[in-house]
Amino acid sequence: MIHRLSYFLSFCLLALTASGEVPGIHLADKTLKVELIDSDAKEFFISQTMDLSGRLFVGCREALYVYEPTADGGFEPRRELYRFPKDSWLYDLEVYGNDLFVLTNTALYRMRDAVTRRKNLKPEKLLWGKPQGHFHQGLHGMEFGPTGDLFLSMGDPQPHMHWDRSRPDHLWHWVFYVGPDNKEVPYTGVGAVFRYRLEDHSLTVHASGLRNSCGISFDPNWRLFA
Repeated sequence: MIHRLSYFLSFCLLALTASGEVPGIHLADKTLKVELIDSDAKEFFISQTMDLSGRLFVGCREALYVYEPTADGGFEPRRELYRFPKDSWLYDLEVYGNDLFVLTNTALYRMRDAVTRRKNLKPEKLLWGKPQGHFHQGLHGMEFGPTGDLFLSMGDPQPHMHWDRSRPDHLWHWVFYVGPDNKEVPYTGVGAVFRYRLEDHSLTVHASGLRNSCGISFDPNWRLFA
């Protein structure tokens, strides 16, 4: 995701602002400073996004949090919106109107009204079926394209089975289940970038043959970088 206003480091949630620094973190630009937003020895802050009102949404290994903005430019204490199953790994978040899209290691969810609603949230599973291989080799990043389609990056789910450099080539085969009707979409390949069309819940391969693309981003000319 582009235009991030906060950054993850270890078990701390940080923000870059003007002048100063936090012990152990050194910035080349001395006109900037790092402010500690939150810290938790048991959480793993891994993804974040912000809406136009300044609400900061943060994904962890299982938990989804929101930090409401304060009048002085800071944030209120975090509030848990939802907790996913163990080791879900909330790798990326996207705001879409009043909804929040959540990309975990193996699935894509849409949480209706999660931008402003704070109770009784129910994730709607839009994409699943990818086998659980290595925790850090699954679905990773997502970004909206110029026509409103959602682009998703995915790593090779089972790299450890072919670390032998004498056998570099391999393919996997499984079936994705897409949309509210669980449409079956077969896939053969390794890591890839997919294009998810929200209008009809269609899924197509945008780029394939990738190792482990994580974050993805478009430039001003809508060229996709991974």
